[in-house]
Amino acid sequence: DEGGDGEFGLPDDVALVLGGRALSPEMREAVKAGRIGAGEVANYLKVQDNRFLKWVGGLSRPMMERLVANDRFFVTLSIELLVGGVTKMLAEVVERSKRGAFWKEIDFVASDMALEFLGDFGLVFFLAPTAALLAPPSSGPGKALASLPGFFLQKGGFTPQQRAACFLYKALTFWCIGFATSAIGHSTTKALIEARGMPTDHMASVLDNSLQWGNFLGVSSNIRYQLISSWEARLMPSLFKGSLALNAASTTVRLANCYSGGVQWLLWTRLVGIQ
Repeated sequence: DEGGDGEFGLPDDVALVLGGRALSPEMREAVKAGRIGAGEVANYLKVQDNRFLKWVGGLSRPMMERLVANDRFFVTLSIELLVGGVTKMLAEVVERSKRGAFWKEIDFVASDMALEFLGDFGLVFFLAPTAALLAPPSSGPGKALASLPGFFLQKGGFTPQQRAACFLYKALTFWCIGFATSAIGHSTTKALIEARGMPTDHMASVLDNSLQWGNFLGVSSNIRYQLISSWEARLMPSLFKGSLALNAASTTVRLANCYSGGVQWLLWTRLVGIQ
């Protein structure tokens, strides 16, 4: 609902963007407190005008904060899920079809695909800038975390210390995502194999695999996705004009990143001895 009492008390640039429309109480309070400006208000109106995005934003405040902060957030997320999903499915089809086992192992495929989507979602979601719709904590770790950029080269008056802290904090976040998804995925895979009466002695342990997947996401994925976020936010808009060109550029870079990540993971597993 966009209810409210109009534009009174709002900055002129925000009032101009609103054009007579009203803001929700939460948005209006954020504007008056100086936490968001005309750009975020314009993005908010775009979300409200799109029934699907309005529904997506209504799922949770963190989702709405990302939609308001960046009008290309949902497009970027969709591209990442599409690239990751298509390439993963192609790999599943090619590898399992060699043994004529794709449909026999469809439960493996479903498990792998679900974990692929969860991982891709997390890598984009947790690097996305957020709009401060609510007042940040006034003390403690929450205050420090709220002051960090979404990715280490995000535009804004962030200090070198804040950018470095962001890089390390996201590395820890991705490590947790990697460990959790690998623990679930590897356990599921082993359980499915054992249910077929087949041995799993040749496979790495759940703990070893999960630790190394967490390490990989915390190092390789963190670096690659931080650089991609920086490219898309700082360079891509000045090199490409129009949504079609922007989407094509983003898709190309994310495809290259997907391939690079796959190659690096194979090298990583050989290096640490879990392949």
